[in-house]
Amino acid sequence: FPSHDIDATNAGSSPAGAAVTFAGAVVGNQNLTLRVGTGNNITIGAGSDLGTLSVVSANNVTANNSGGALNLGASTVSGNFTITANGAITDSGAVVVAGNTELNAGANAITLDNSGNTFSGTVKVNNNLTSLTLVDTTALNLDTITGAALAPVGAINISANGITQSVALNIGTTATFNGGN
Repeated sequence: FPSHDIDATNAGSSPAGAAVTFAGAVVGNQNLTLRVGTGNNITIGAGSDLGTLSVVSANNVTANNSGGALNLGASTVSGNFTITANGAITDSGAVVVAGNTELNAGANAITLDNSGNTFSGTVKVNNNLTSLTLVDTTALNLDTITGAALAPVGAINISANGITQSVALNIGTTATFNGGN
């Protein structure tokens, strides 16, 4: 696909073997499934409004869903995974990331609780999220967790097969860590 604004009302699917960049917005609250191969990147620009994003195969994935909440369908990312949404971030399929994961949900919840999730690199959570739930089938390495809105109302629930941290965590709310998943 060339770089341009796309207004899609139906599910889309890209051919394998090429990088995909949506320099403009992908709108229509549709389900988007992308397959570009493990050596190619996906970039979805600001202003997008996706319903569900599924990545069959890609290297680095950067998605900016400023139109609202984003559901992550089954995804396999061989590099880094950076997701920004102006709403909650959830999952409906296993999210498998070989590199680092960075999640930005604004003042909303992040719930990635699929029992098949695998985050091999660090997981960093930014912005003023209201609650955080992460499930990882492997050992989870936590990076920064920023959540000013957590203190009065939210909670952190993390379950993995071992939990480590890359930086000191400053959590002003109830947190449950289950490292024996």
